Amino acid sequence: MTISRLMCTRLLPLAAVVLCSFPVYAQSLLNETQTLATQGNAHAQFDLAIHYEQGNGVPRNINDAIDWFTKAADQGDARSQYNLGVLAQNGNGMPKNLGVAAKWYLQAAKAGNADAQFSLGVLYLEGMGVMQNNQQAAHWFSLSAAQGHIRAEYNLGYMYENGLGVNQSNTLSAKWYLKAAQDGDAGAQNNLAYYYEQGIGIKQDLAQAAQWYLSAAKQGNVSAQYNIGVMYAEGLGLKANNLQSVFWLQQAATAGNANAQYRLGRMYTDGRGVAQNQATALSWYLKAARQGDAKAQYNLGIMYYNGLGVTQDYQQAANWYTKAAQQGHAQAQASLAGLYLNGLGVLQSNQLAYVWYDLSVESGNAGAIANKDSLVQQMTPNELTQAKQLSTRYFAQYQ
Repeated sequence: MTISRLMCTRLLPLAAVVLCSFPVYAQSLLNETQTLATQGNAHAQFDLAIHYEQGNGVPRNINDAIDWFTKAADQGDARSQYNLGVLAQNGNGMPKNLGVAAKWYLQAAKAGNADAQFSLGVLYLEGMGVMQNNQQAAHWFSLSAAQGHIRAEYNLGYMYENGLGVNQSNTLSAKWYLKAAQDGDAGAQNNLAYYYEQGIGIKQDLAQAAQWYLSAAKQGNVSAQYNIGVMYAEGLGLKANNLQSVFWLQQAATAGNANAQYRLGRMYTDGRGVAQNQATALSWYLKAARQGDAKAQYNLGIMYYNGLGVTQDYQQAANWYTKAAQQGHAQAQASLAGLYLNGLGVLQSNQLAYVWYDLSVESGNAGAIANKDSLVQQMTPNELTQAKQLSTRYFAQYQ
């Protein structure tokens, strides 16, 4: 899970409804706003700045918008101070300057503006425009979250989860993820679901986990789509449903989630929720494998070794077994050892066969012990000594 970065901030809108057309009565209100703004009314100055920023009833002019925001901000209008911070942060109508943005956010934050408090917290978290300071970030997130700012609630949950600027507390992390989740934040819903699934900071409840994963998935959260797909496949917290599992795994896999791509490949391999199709399974394994998923790489090795959904190719089998083995995948290590032992797709080498059997055993594959012992009986003392030395080097590199 990753904390939110600088949000795509937009200017605060006018309280009044902005009409697509600009009728006479709206023009009258604009005229009154211009009069009051000219007379020094800060609220009118803010409203007029919004008109210029959005081009409502007047030609769009960011410079005029900045001028009126500044007049209102100088009178302590927190909304204008916040908007000037946004403009400085994004370099809109003025040079991009995070130090200036932080100055305006600070003024607005001190006046209680929740958006400014959140944005200032992000700047402190990232060390942008200010010295990086997790304590200050947590402070401003706390003030913003107390006002119901959803992204601040989420970030505060993350800060407590990881002990950033606050004492680490899974309980408080769960509390803030819950608030953000209830307010509709998909990332918080996914994180809260994981807490319920694992019993982190909250009593384990698989039904609650499934509910929150589903809520996040429906909002397009890719991790949640994968997670609810797994819940449906395994019948965790809800009734097992292969069709629903495939549906959600497909959503996440199409979005590029490697775990989902692997799991979807498994569904096609096993014919669960879809017609069994080895070629389609292979295509999903390939997508996941290219992203470095060791399980998918191992399964690709199996498919190339056995000619499932593809022409049998021992060299390709060795290629994918190697990629998985180098990530510590125990079964791939044993399979690769077998290829070296028999010279399939690679040059025959008892030493490398020993190395990969040895690493497989160290990875927890008890089934490789007998193969390793059998191989040792075939090796000369010199071969075995060299193989053990090579295994030590490989262990340091790949385990």
